[in-house]
Amino acid sequence: MKGIIKEVVIENFRSIHYLKLDCGNINVFSGLNDSGKSNVLRALNLFFNNNTDFLKPLKFSNDYCKIALASAQKSAKKKQQIKIKVSFLVPESFSSLKEESDVFIEKVYGRDQECTYNYSSKDSKKIAQITKLLHKINYFYIPALKGQDVIQFLLGKVGEHELISSEQISKLNEEINKNLGTLQKILEISSVQIKTTMGLPVLVKDFWEKLTINTEYDAFNNLQHKIKKTEKSKSDSLKTENYQIPFEARGEGIKSKCIPPLLDWIQEKKSSEIYVWGIDEPENSLEFRKAEELAGLYFNEYSKKRQLFLTTHSFAFIFPSSSLPVKPLIFKCYKGDLGETKLDNLNEKLLSDDHKIELGDDLGALAIQREVMKSWREKQVELCQQNKLIEKYKEEFKPLVYCEGSSDQKILETAWKKLYPQEQMPFILTYCEGAGFLSTFIKNNGLLCHNKKSIALWDCDLEGYKQFKGLFNTSLGFEKVNSTKVSKQKIIFGLVLPTPLSRASYTNILCEDPQFQHLCIEHYFSDRVLKDAGVFGQEIDGKIKLINKNNFASKIISNLDPVEFENFKMIFDEIKLILSE
Repeated sequence: MKGIIKEVVIENFRSIHYLKLDCGNINVFSGLNDSGKSNVLRALNLFFNNNTDFLKPLKFSNDYCKIALASAQKSAKKKQQIKIKVSFLVPESFSSLKEESDVFIEKVYGRDQECTYNYSSKDSKKIAQITKLLHKINYFYIPALKGQDVIQFLLGKVGEHELISSEQISKLNEEINKNLGTLQKILEISSVQIKTTMGLPVLVKDFWEKLTINTEYDAFNNLQHKIKKTEKSKSDSLKTENYQIPFEARGEGIKSKCIPPLLDWIQEKKSSEIYVWGIDEPENSLEFRKAEELAGLYFNEYSKKRQLFLTTHSFAFIFPSSSLPVKPLIFKCYKGDLGETKLDNLNEKLLSDDHKIELGDDLGALAIQREVMKSWREKQVELCQQNKLIEKYKEEFKPLVYCEGSSDQKILETAWKKLYPQEQMPFILTYCEGAGFLSTFIKNNGLLCHNKKSIALWDCDLEGYKQFKGLFNTSLGFEKVNSTKVSKQKIIFGLVLPTPLSRASYTNILCEDPQFQHLCIEHYFSDRVLKDAGVFGQEIDGKIKLINKNNFASKIISNLDPVEFENFKMIFDEIKLILSE
């Protein structure tokens, strides 16, 4: 959806002396603590809800900009005013305003706390329509600390939808007092002449605000199944009501994740309204991976049906995925010379030369971190794909063999068919994209699949041998078998390509120095085959660079005679030996 708020102009509110903001559907404000980024959200809260902080009304002496105060005190005639002007993108349903070039409302707050309105039109009918549009917009402001007051506020909003009516609550109260009739008689005997009643809150909103949200103990199912009853025990099952944890007792991270769905539910019940969220630090207290998941929800899901204004310290929000259908506007907030909040659009200035040093001081080396974020996301996609692959094969009996890439997989599959045409491959062959990712995968136990054997197969080149050698670290649980093989509990194995006699000069395993290793899987073919196929490229530092590897693996090797695959027996013999252990 397109955001209802097109532009915001804020004057003299807290740290903001003057700020003009062109808005998108998703607006993210980053910056150091106390740079004033939350004041943008609070200014909108004042405009829409007559509050500044969460449920706190304007207090002019505190909320008036100090720069403006100094200016006013040095100018006898200058008025002290806070101004917030919001320009709107007019919905189709407001046809009478469609011809207006600019539709806005400006609210002006004086020292007496009174608010006056300025409209983009002088026409009374159009003013009525603009006012109607304003009343149709629901702005929810959620502070960084999501305390019990926030939860109670949201539960009150839930109660507005009459999930239980006032009449039903009254009937409950009647039943309560009927059962407490004896207590009333005791009070009368004790000379307490005031008629006393007890019951639930009468107003529906109050009723819901007093409710408690309980969450189930995370490991309840494990307790149910793993804690065995004794012989004298009368019950075989645990009562769920005894294993509830109040929502307010949960950490800030859980609250940060649960509040958006509550807001989402409230909106769904009044879908004809227009909604805008202003949320301070939605990632509060979440570790990076969880913050990344939450950012994905905000950008991909929550932004579909409402406009978002978010503050953040998380790079998951500052550097959104490039695949998003709608690009968020990312702003950097910082202080000017007089302590006023200033704003820069990072989408435009992040990589400009004159901005890099300033950005580095405020938010770190953002350009570098952006590349790290990009690389991390790519690896997460790969990891997700591999986990799906494991899920696919987990019920099969066959072990798994992972190589470094899709071309390696194709070559090994073809080699097996050429060498053993009558035998079915006794393992499932797949790949991880690159030596580094294969190393990360095996270190994280990614290959362990229901205790079936798994083998990671690296090229014996500079990067492959370096990653393989990194597994010698005993803290990871890998034991060194020999110079080319390691194992972890005899289930997960790491293996580098064994060296054929024809390629003895390509490796120097005995010295165990990665810089002496140049063997990749294509080298199992003769130079003649590689040259005829156009796989040999330029010679760089005494080494021939291989090119056109995918074409070679996909189209050329299938036409080669079986004799050209003799060297591959070394690899398969090594794999068979591992599988027989």
